[in-house]
Amino acid sequence: MKPEISVIVNCYNGERYLKEAIDSILVQSYKDLELIFWDNQSSDASASIIKSYSDPRIRYILAPRHTILGEARKLALEEARGNWVAFLDTDDTWDPSKLERQIDIIKNSNEDLGFVYGRAEIYFEDNPGRSFIFKKGRTLPEGRIFDSLCRDDYIPFLSGLVNRKKLMDSGGLSERYKHSIDYFMYLNLAHRYPVRAVQDVCCRYRVHSSNLTHVQKFDGIFEAIEIVSAFLPANSAKVGIRYHYANLVMAKIRAGSLGGAFWTMLKSRCSWIVVRKIIYGFYDRIIRRF
Repeated sequence: MKPEISVIVNCYNGERYLKEAIDSILVQSYKDLELIFWDNQSSDASASIIKSYSDPRIRYILAPRHTILGEARKLALEEARGNWVAFLDTDDTWDPSKLERQIDIIKNSNEDLGFVYGRAEIYFEDNPGRSFIFKKGRTLPEGRIFDSLCRDDYIPFLSGLVNRKKLMDSGGLSERYKHSIDYFMYLNLAHRYPVRAVQDVCCRYRVHSSNLTHVQKFDGIFEAIEIVSAFLPANSAKVGIRYHYANLVMAKIRAGSLGGAFWTMLKSRCSWIVVRKIIYGFYDRIIRRF
């Protein structure tokens, strides 16, 4: 019998944190799931680690060849049998009740939901005492969130539980994008369907050196601009593009490229958004202290 949920773990040399991630899936209070482990030709101990588990819900798949992450995610999705799909990377973890809380929301909703997401705790590998809760003090948007999602890619990839059929009908996963596969997926779904959210922390995202470079941030912002541009000439897309250019300005400021930030701000006409982001940035820092 097919499971209700397919959990997809894409892995390439992820031995360092892999056991934490797998354990957080297998201890879920909601048990009707399969774990699709897509091994993208790892050369470390990843295969040995996953094969050490005897849980029959695990489906280990060795990729026939190494691919970029976008293609690997797409290939793994093709193996999913569940009505709902969730993704977890090897360096992140879930709260034990994450899936159960999301399934409860789905069962108790009278809306035709595209996905359910949740709040994440972000913590830093190089500083164990440093962490913050995503959008602490604010209610996560629900319902028809397309307009707000155009302006801000605020849904953590690891937090989502996505309707598989609706995902495929709305374009599936795109291997075109290196950093914004999740944004493409969530924005397409939010354009068509209402969304609900778990307002409490349900997952934990680990920040470490390999996922925090300036180049990756810039590339991700340019991909976000391209993704939102697909919905032009809608006004929400026009506004959203300016917000993402404002993110680019802020990223250039943090990288020390003040001249580049200034010219980007002028060309994209997003100066008022930059000011707003600076104000909100100060607000967030204050909130995170409590």
